[in-house]
Amino acid sequence: MPDSFHSNSKLAEQLEHFILQQLEPNPSVRHDNPQELTIGIEHEFFLASPDGEPATHEESQLLFRTMSEQPGWHIQQIEREVIYGEYIARVSKNHANGRYTALKYDHHPHLLEVAFGYSNSMKEMNQSVTDFFSLLEKVADQLNLRILSVPSIPQKANDSRVTSELSEFKNLRHYRKILLDRKLQHSDPLNANYAAVIAATQTHIGGTQWWRRPAYVRSLYSFEPLLTSYALMSLESEIGGAKEVLRKRWAGYNDVFSEYPLVGFPKLPDWSMKLWIQSMLDSPLYGGPLDSFAGKTVNELHENPFSTWTGFIKSVRDLQLIRPKLFGTLEFRADPAQPDASSIISMSCLRLGICSALIGPSFSPPSFSASRENWLSTIAGKSLLQSEEITEFAMKGLRSRGFGEEAFVKLPRRKESAKRDEEKATG
Repeated sequence: MPDSFHSNSKLAEQLEHFILQQLEPNPSVRHDNPQELTIGIEHEFFLASPDGEPATHEESQLLFRTMSEQPGWHIQQIEREVIYGEYIARVSKNHANGRYTALKYDHHPHLLEVAFGYSNSMKEMNQSVTDFFSLLEKVADQLNLRILSVPSIPQKANDSRVTSELSEFKNLRHYRKILLDRKLQHSDPLNANYAAVIAATQTHIGGTQWWRRPAYVRSLYSFEPLLTSYALMSLESEIGGAKEVLRKRWAGYNDVFSEYPLVGFPKLPDWSMKLWIQSMLDSPLYGGPLDSFAGKTVNELHENPFSTWTGFIKSVRDLQLIRPKLFGTLEFRADPAQPDASSIISMSCLRLGICSALIGPSFSPPSFSASRENWLSTIAGKSLLQSEEITEFAMKGLRSRGFGEEAFVKLPRRKESAKRDEEKATG
């Protein structure tokens, strides 16, 4: 680990104390029952015109406004910018117990994100996801717009159609350019806007009490090479197509943030809370042109530039595959955008099942470095791993919950089996 970690041990201790305070509002409460795990899903998708071109500001605003007029939906957030005046930033639908499903920009004006209210049951989540996409497609058809649930679009990242003029995204480009400029000729300037052309499906699992289980996150990481392959198989990609999906998904991250530890599969000897905290102190801070700390790390600054550690957590670029959140959930960020509701639910079911199974008897994962090498080999397109063991392990975890959620898992078949079936069918 960098020597700066040793010189800033006091900052690491302060940050660890702050994080544990957020995670342990009631230390006496334990959640060792797999049935008490919760699920949240975020899904990114592209909005396009009838000919497949990225949506304009006016088109995305029309979709937001029309969605807000549907039964149960409303405008949740309005922002103002000089270039557009007032605009709708978020629309939502309320559910019971303060939960809601929200639709907002992930990258203005063409890349949108829906965040589904968390649930204890994948059956309930499946209904929410299915209902939402049914409504979304209906509204898009009315407006003569297209919904593209794909991992990426063909436009280059510097295309004016995908380059937002909102302050938030101008600041993001400024910040990424700072990091790219440090690398001089070794970087691609297009990657200052890489997030405008890629999309993901993210799963949030709560109730694991991961911080009380020293090897829990490390064990979850051991499944990432197989899950990355599974996510691509669910897209029905051939090997050549899969290589391109993986290359485009990680090219920007690996270029902009290549010097930092918390990108993709973390550059750590192992995963632990202490190493995660130390790595955050050595990760770049997001900021705009007026923020002197933009692109710097706390270890470089020798102090937290924010008045609270909350400000630091919001600014630090923690872009690892499995990201702990301060309200106790784990965010799984690796999966490219899945093509439909059933694929989204299937992918999230696998992750829920694995989280559930790991709460039970001890599991001995391969070494962290070996898992990382397998994942790097997978995203480099050298091989797509196939294993029935991962679905069997996840099914075991789902069955332990007793909700029948294993029925939502789509099992990709090996190509050899599919070929044999085709040969039998044709005589």
